Amino acid sequence: MKSKGNTSDPFLSAKKKARHRLIGVGLFSLFLYFLGDVFFNLPPKYLPTDFVVETLEESRSSRELAAEYNRLNRKLGKVIGDEDIKILKNLKRKNWFVQAGMFDNREKADLLNERLILEGYSPNLKERKVGDGYIFLVILGPFNLVKAEEIVNKMISKGLKADLNRF
Repeated sequence: MKSKGNTSDPFLSAKKKARHRLIGVGLFSLFLYFLGDVFFNLPPKYLPTDFVVETLEESRSSRELAAEYNRLNRKLGKVIGDEDIKILKNLKRKNWFVQAGMFDNREKADLLNERLILEGYSPNLKERKVGDGYIFLVILGPFNLVKAEEIVNKMISKGLKADLNRF
């Protein structure tokens, strides 16, 4: 660019660099806009609906069980028989309960209790003192772990806030 007369503009090179930068920023912004549009319009990757969570008791290897068996034999000073194993299993058996609801209002707990009776369950209503007041628990069970998880999944699918517990 020329100014008045034959003198050249002393800032011509700086102006050219500024224009090039401005064009580059504009093109880069358009690139990011289209890239973001493509990236954010991808369909979501869904999580699996069914998954199994193994507890420590369920995932023990046969070597660990054999080592515990041998440890018990040494501790007792005798060989453990089948009847002893049955007794130990019954002692270690965990009974699972489904807590279908927890309320600070007896009427709400009674409503859920009646709803579960109509659906074919046998709920128990437990009253616990907490501080100066009471809470009311609607409990189903006892069940084994697999059955308890099935019932919790059914309760959650019906919109209840069910949870596994051991009382």
